[in-house]
Amino acid sequence: NQKSTNSPTRLKAVAPLVKFLWTDGYISKNGKVIHLVGYDEVNPFKEGMSKVRRGGLYGFIDLDIKESIDCKYKEASCFSEELACVSKDGKYGYIDRDENVIIDFKYERAERFSCGRALVETADDKFFIDRNENYVFGLEYGTYASDFFEDNALRIWDESFKYGYLNKNGELITPFKFDSASL
Repeated sequence: NQKSTNSPTRLKAVAPLVKFLWTDGYISKNGKVIHLVGYDEVNPFKEGMSKVRRGGLYGFIDLDIKESIDCKYKEASCFSEELACVSKDGKYGYIDRDENVIIDFKYERAERFSCGRALVETADDKFFIDRNENYVFGLEYGTYASDFFEDNALRIWDESFKYGYLNKNGELITPFKFDSASL
């Protein structure tokens, strides 16, 4: 599972202490290559943790390259605002770096936190919650949503793939009339 380290053009992203390399390891600041044997996927560090996949299940390694959260989750987001969204037994919830369950596994779908809000989905509703799991606003406009941008705008789109924007209170800023939109 070793790969040549002679090609710096394959470097993908930078983390605080190490750089992401291909899909199997990192390069430390002093140039030492750290190969992670046994993982199907490794990702850049976010908030001191890197999402990894082994045998189709996700976990996390810390900056010491130690698997601090075992690979046991069917799906996982990277850490964002100190929480990771993970799925277990077909439901989504949120854990912290110590794997404490902060928001219980009860959602059909869930996204990572952005600007203090996360999009969650139950069997019959999509809405945003805050870190304390308080309802913030429903996704009344549109079907899909991205992360918030610079604390003030959320890109949304409907089934016809027309784009619009909401503010962080859920109020429509622009109607669904754009063929493309970026943050």
